[in-house]
Amino acid sequence: MHVLLKQESKKHMMDACPSWILDKIEEEIMPAVEYINNWEPTDDEINNYGEPPMTMAEMHEIARQQKREAWK
Repeated sequence: MHVLLKQESKKHMMDACPSWILDKIEEEIMPAVEYINNWEPTDDEINNYGEPPMTMAEMHEIARQQKREAWK
């Protein structure tokens, strides 16, 4: 995004994106992207999610058990 903004600022007015688009990128999109990029969950957020998701090995074992039950 920074590269895009630099490139657009060097273009002639007639060839560049409208200035309101660049303003939106600088004022709204870039802060949101930086927030997402730098976000790290707090301990409370980690603890509130409960159990960690199932591993693939656990999913396969459950599927095997279900298949065994179905064949009985």
